[in-house]
Amino acid sequence: ILKSPAQGGKSGFDSSFLVFSTGWAGIGVAIVLMYLYQTRFGSLYLHIGIISSLFMAGLAVGGTLIRSFLRKQESTFSHAPTLLCSFVPLNIAILAAIAFWPNEQWTHLFFAAAFVLYGLCTGGYFPIAAAQLSDAGIEAGPAGSKLETADHIGASLGGLLTGLLLVPILGTRATLLIFILLVLANIPPAAIKILTPQKLCTVAPLLRKLG
Repeated sequence: ILKSPAQGGKSGFDSSFLVFSTGWAGIGVAIVLMYLYQTRFGSLYLHIGIISSLFMAGLAVGGTLIRSFLRKQESTFSHAPTLLCSFVPLNIAILAAIAFWPNEQWTHLFFAAAFVLYGLCTGGYFPIAAAQLSDAGIEAGPAGSKLETADHIGASLGGLLTGLLLVPILGTRATLLIFILLVLANIPPAAIKILTPQKLCTVAPLLRKLG
């Protein structure tokens, strides 16, 4: 990201990682909520259809709202990094609430709200990533391919590793804290774009040496 603007190149890595990481977290949180629902009520198989529908509804609403907001701005794509930095804290707050909410206070209504709200968060990242790719000069076709591939890879790894490794070994709370870190990893690239990219590009060689 630091290197590409200085050389006049196009960087889509930050957008791909955004969709990859939030796709991973999205399916991972859904699995954690399903596990919590099963341990609380013991009837997941009876309600799996409505649970999936609630999460999907959140995805659709989140994507639609964020896309509409971006389209209403005077300079649509320049607002994407700022919106991302504002959106991530909301996501983290929802994750923290899920992680630390007492088990005995989970009701059907709370589970429904959690599925919808986290679906809304996950869906909201896709138009932000698309806006950033458009701002980088990447055409719609390649941009769509990048984002769809990143989303599928993230969701596949998230579904596999969350169910087989993270929840059984670490438990639900530690798993959700890992998802918080995964989402937080998208803040530095957005902050670089909001701050002075030209000045940051001049220190890129030093940063690489330090790395």
